Amino acid sequence: MIRDLLLETYGKYLGGDLVNTVLSKNEVMVHACGKIDGYEYTNSVDALDMAIKKGGRYIEVDLSLTKDERVVCVHKWDKNTFERLGIAYRTEGLSYDEFMKSKYYDNYSTMDLDMIIDYLKKYEDLYIMLDVTKDLDEEDTKKIYELIIKGFEENKKLLDRVVIEGGSIEMFEAINSIFDFPNKHFYLTGKDINEERVDEILEYIKNDGHFVGVSSHKKNVKVDIIRKVHKLGIVYITYPINEPAEALKYFNFGVDIICSSELTKEDLLKEIENMSHEDKVRLFFEKDVFAVDTAGAYIVSISEDEAECAMKVEHKHINGSGIVQGGALFTLADFAFGVLADSKGYPQVSVSNTISYLRPGELGDVLTAVARVVSKGNKICFYKVDIYNQDNKHLATMDVTGYIKNIKILK
Repeated sequence: MIRDLLLETYGKYLGGDLVNTVLSKNEVMVHACGKIDGYEYTNSVDALDMAIKKGGRYIEVDLSLTKDERVVCVHKWDKNTFERLGIAYRTEGLSYDEFMKSKYYDNYSTMDLDMIIDYLKKYEDLYIMLDVTKDLDEEDTKKIYELIIKGFEENKKLLDRVVIEGGSIEMFEAINSIFDFPNKHFYLTGKDINEERVDEILEYIKNDGHFVGVSSHKKNVKVDIIRKVHKLGIVYITYPINEPAEALKYFNFGVDIICSSELTKEDLLKEIENMSHEDKVRLFFEKDVFAVDTAGAYIVSISEDEAECAMKVEHKHINGSGIVQGGALFTLADFAFGVLADSKGYPQVSVSNTISYLRPGELGDVLTAVARVVSKGNKICFYKVDIYNQDNKHLATMDVTGYIKNIKILK
């Protein structure tokens, strides 16, 4: 398990324990049956075969209705789909026979729902997430799910390995009126990423009792939302992730599963094995939401007894007098202390921070905080942090007393 290895590498700071649902046993889900020969969103037989051959067992498949109301594996009937099929665009989509006789990029075979059911029969360790296009009206939503249930009529047990994805409470109400699927998954759109809306959705998920996960686009991942999802005992998924380092970053935030068209478990294992100690420290501190995301602090370099961090002064850092707010300087200095202290492998918390402001910072400045070890003890350590601007002018100095906690976070 990738997440087990991450826990072993970084300790128990990662957000949320894995839970007992059909989505909790894997950390890489294949997106749209996977990429094949550089092509994405084919949802083709060839792409699915390749994904399974590479070890993929959690696979997301897109479904749409043909114009004669059959369920096929299509992301949606847009111009991109017709371009992949080499057919002139039509707003009404294709008939079932037209689609099944077509090939993506003149090479890759199309699929329908019956073929997905056959794959579930063939591979008893295969799990499928069915992603029905979310821009259907209530009538068409009911229609496609009626057909999905009809397709599984003689194989209802297979639904234990099927997850239904939807993007709104209204969509799930329409789905539930047809069939109460055992495994449901809620996709949060950009408009859902606010506290009131998220709380409404999570309350709905809690009351339903059959949801196994929540997901969002990677640009909408928020640590506080992930924690709320974990409190319900279900997993959080994000997409599209196609670089190993990016995948580890989101696992670090607490994401349980990443959805990728090309990454495999082996890719992530190799990334972990090749990471330097400094890379691990950088990954660890990407989870510092306030210093990194809000204030804009970042790590420049780390050595045995020194850490250098920086921050560009933006409008958000300016106080009423038109200079850098003292709290912004304090945040940068405290961040540099944390990077140096925690890079030793055991987290430290500051017992006291004393800062002296020597001269003001200004809009546009690039501030650098240099943290150094003054002395070390078994439980108490002392640090000094100095902040300079791009002209090497000394803006502030901070003395920090740190307390070493008995928890291993970096190995």
